[in-house]
Amino acid sequence: MLTIWSGWPMSWIACPTRAGIVRFTAGLDPALRERIGLARSIPRTCTLACLLTRLDGDALDQALGAWVQLQHHGPLSAPDPENDLVKREAVAVDGKTARGSRTRDRILRPLGLRHTDIPGTRPFLPQPHAANYQQFAPDGPMVDTTIPYRPFDLGADGSMTGTARDLNRFFTALTRGRLLKPATLATMRATVPMPRDSDHPVGTRSGLGLFFTPLSCGGGYLGHGGSGFGYLVRAATTTDGRRSITVSTHSRPGDPDTADRQENALRELVDHALCHPG
Repeated sequence: MLTIWSGWPMSWIACPTRAGIVRFTAGLDPALRERIGLARSIPRTCTLACLLTRLDGDALDQALGAWVQLQHHGPLSAPDPENDLVKREAVAVDGKTARGSRTRDRILRPLGLRHTDIPGTRPFLPQPHAANYQQFAPDGPMVDTTIPYRPFDLGADGSMTGTARDLNRFFTALTRGRLLKPATLATMRATVPMPRDSDHPVGTRSGLGLFFTPLSCGGGYLGHGGSGFGYLVRAATTTDGRRSITVSTHSRPGDPDTADRQENALRELVDHALCHPG
């Protein structure tokens, strides 16, 4: 069974590059910024992220290479400490990084996530995959939303596809500290209470990309769910990373009461699996 899930941890990897571009742009001469259409504002890193994911890495490499050749017909001279005019600042843009290659090298391959992929702009899902059905009105038909919803799931929010087994392995590795430095993981796990009128269970606390939810048997679990037209995904792992579970449904009712019962059933299943394994 294939599910679509949020890619927030992956989006952090390219952030230093995007932030560097923003800093570089902010330091440009005002006349040059006006010439390239950035006189009034500087693009945010999230805007650059959307742009870079749509670039053809090979075409970008050729364009930048051609530009450099036009600007410099001979070898570049070394910067002169006494002459600021010959000092140059360079920004490197790796098209393959924008396509997710660093995600594969640093996360997918080391963890053995063989069934997780980053389809990018490809409109179809790899086979085999689950089909999603959404009921838009309580008395309406179930509508197949598997492919039509794909354009809304691009970007860091939900562009990755994978299996429940791969997702369990990812959350286990994340919780056990295999993916992030201790200080970064501690920041993610630092939580604040969720408002009482939220849709989360009582006692749920929100961290940086992670939610802590109490268990009926004591303690709690960390996770982050996802949803869209026709599907719900709930991924959870105990705080020590010893037990993990991913549950998903691939049909969503239009009746609010039925939808609430569906959500409660998912929560009870997660609680039972983590409290009573085996």
